[in-house]
Amino acid sequence: MPTAVYRAYLRAVRRLPVRYLRQFFAVRARTDLDAVVATPEPALRARKLADVARRVRRLQRATDGDDKAFNRILALAYGRTGKLRWELLFPVRTDPTTSPAPIIRGVPSSAPAPYSPELRTLLTTPLPHTKPLTPADLKSPRTLPRTADPTSDEAILRGPLSKRREVNIRHRAHDAALRRVAPPLELAVRPAPDEPAVIPGPSALAAFRADDAIYPRPLAMQGLGLMRDIEELVGGTIHAAPPLTKRERRAAKISPAPNTAAPRHPQRWVRRRYRLLLAQLPQLTYDATSARFSAQISPLALTHDHRVSHYNPPIDPVSLAWLESAPEEPQKSKQPRSPRAPSAESAAPSSHTPSPPASTPLAAASRSTASEQSKRGTSRV
Repeated sequence: MPTAVYRAYLRAVRRLPVRYLRQFFAVRARTDLDAVVATPEPALRARKLADVARRVRRLQRATDGDDKAFNRILALAYGRTGKLRWELLFPVRTDPTTSPAPIIRGVPSSAPAPYSPELRTLLTTPLPHTKPLTPADLKSPRTLPRTADPTSDEAILRGPLSKRREVNIRHRAHDAALRRVAPPLELAVRPAPDEPAVIPGPSALAAFRADDAIYPRPLAMQGLGLMRDIEELVGGTIHAAPPLTKRERRAAKISPAPNTAAPRHPQRWVRRRYRLLLAQLPQLTYDATSARFSAQISPLALTHDHRVSHYNPPIDPVSLAWLESAPEEPQKSKQPRSPRAPSAESAAPSSHTPSPPASTPLAAASRSTASEQSKRGTSRV
C-alpha cells in the first residue's frame, strides 16, 4: 500500500509546471513515506498513510487546474504556511544586539521577547494581507491593561498588575505578531540611494557590514534566486506594448528587432497564480547609506486593489501622422434658446367672467331625484 501511494505521489509531482515545485514535492514525498514506514503502531501508521493520500489528491487537483489546491501547494513550497514558514522566520526572530531585562527579578525567562530590526520593519509596514502595527504596539501591546504602569490612576485605584500576568500577555502578543507576519525569502541591499537594489549571496553580504556589525545578515534562502525566478516566470512586464506591424515598421523605416522578451511561463493561469503569490512575498531591502530596512511588494504582484488593469500603449509615428493630417470637423455651438414671446390672445386680459357650465340632461335628472328623496324623508317624519 505505501508503495502504490508513493508512486501516485511521484506521478502527480512530475505533472507540476515549475521545476522548483517538482524538486520541493519530490523531497516531501520521500520524507512523508519515510515517516509512514518508520511508524511501528498500525493504527497511527494507517492515519499517516491517509494523510499522505490526501496530499496526493490535492496535488492531482492542483495539476488539473484547481485554483484553491494550486494556491495551497504554492503556500507550502514558498513558506507561506507549514513548517517551512517557521524556518524562514527563524533568522529574524532574534536580535543579538539587545537583551531586555527580565520583568520578574531573578527569573531570566520572564524577559520580553525582542523585536529585531527586520521583524519591526515587516510588522509596521502596510503590506497586502497584513494589518500593520505601530511602534507603540511593539513597545506596549494593546492587550496590556493600564494597571501595568504603576504610576497610572488605574494602578493607584485598583492596584498594580501582576508581574506574571504581564509576562504572559507580552509573550502572547509576540507570538500573535509572529503568526501575522509574512517571512521574506531573500534580503536585497541598496548600495547607494541612486542605485537599484541587488540580492547578494550570503558571503557577499559581509561587504556591506561595518566593523563588528551584525546587520545586514543573510536570510534562510539567501542567494538561491527564488525571487528572480518567480519574476521571470511571471514576466518582466505585465502589460507590454504590442509589437509594430509590418506596415508600421515599413512606414517608420524601422528594421525588425530580435525578440528580446524575458522568458515567462506559457500558461496564463500559472502566471496569475504566481502573481497572487508575489503579493504574499515581501521584499526586504537594506539601505547601506542609512543602515535601515524597508519592505515592499513586487510591482508584478496581483493584489486585491489591482484586479483590473488597463494599459494604453504609446502612439506610434504613423498613427500620429494620420491624426494630425485628419481635417478637423467644425463643432456646432449650442446657442441658448430665446424665451418665446406671448401671443396677442394670451397676453390680452379677459374682459368677461367665465359663465357657469351649461346644464346637461344627466345633471337635471340627478337634481330631480335628489329633491324627490328629500320630500319622502320629510313626509315620513
